[in-house]
Amino acid sequence: MNPQLNKVFSKLAKEDKKTELASEKVELGMIDDLAKQKNNADTFIKTINSGIKELVTLEKQIAKAEEVLEKAEESANKRYDKLESESKKASKLISQMDKLFEKIDKASKDLGVNPKDIKGYAAWDKSYDELFRIEDEVKKYR
Repeated sequence: MNPQLNKVFSKLAKEDKKTELASEKVELGMIDDLAKQKNNADTFIKTINSGIKELVTLEKQIAKAEEVLEKAEESANKRYDKLESESKKASKLISQMDKLFEKIDKASKDLGVNPKDIKGYAAWDKSYDELFRIEDEVKKYR
């Protein structure tokens, strides 16, 4: 055979091997990429699943807290209703105390006595003031 033809065939055989090696390199590179992407996907899956579990736990805690809040609101409303009822009774008592105060004030002036010198007056007056204070306090809660 012609020596030049041998050279051409020889060169073609070498290039064919290079082509085979290059394609094997590309295939190995793709396999490496597959492995990297799988690892990245696994990391995301683990992170997201962990986040989902945490959200589920938090939602359960929120539901329990809402139940507790609802019960507390019901209890507060019942308690307020009782306080409001008592406050109305206290208002009636304040009206009665006002009338008694007018009588005591008139009688003490007629007798020339200071109402504060009357036995039990200071404690009565303190209770009267406290009734006014708590009546205003109850109104704050509605």
